[in-house]
Amino acid sequence: MTRLLAIAPLALASLVLAGCGGGSSGSDNRPKVGGQLVGGVLNCLYDDNWLAQPGEADQIIGTSDGGVTFALTFYPTPEDAKKKKGKGEVIDNAVVEYNVSAFQQAGGNASDKVTPTTESATIKKCIDQANS
Repeated sequence: MTRLLAIAPLALASLVLAGCGGGSSGSDNRPKVGGQLVGGVLNCLYDDNWLAQPGEADQIIGTSDGGVTFALTFYPTPEDAKKKKGKGEVIDNAVVEYNVSAFQQAGGNASDKVTPTTESATIKKCIDQANS
C-alpha cells in the first residue's frame, strides 16, 4: 500500500506533463477529413449548427439547421460537377442533393420532406470560405 502511494504522485505528474486532464491549447481540434476543402466546408457547417459528417470519399452528409437532409459531393472541377449533377444542384465544384431518402430521420417517410430555403446559400458561403 505504501509503495502504491509513493507511485501515485509520479503517475499524476506524468499525466499533467502529457497534457491529460483538460485545458485548451487554443488549437482547432475538430476532425480533418477528405482534404482541405471538404474539411473546411464541414467545419463551417458545424459552425452554422448543421448536423454533418463525412460520407463517402469527397462527400458530406447530414441535416441542415432547418431540418433538410442533404448529400454534398465534391468533384475536381465545376465542369465535372455539372456532368454528374443528376437531380442535384451544382454549387461551384460540388453537387448537393436535398431530402435524400437514405438520410431521412427515423420514422419519417417521403411525405416528410422539408423544403430547402437558405441551405444552398449556406453551402456556397462555406465552400467560398474554405477556398479562401
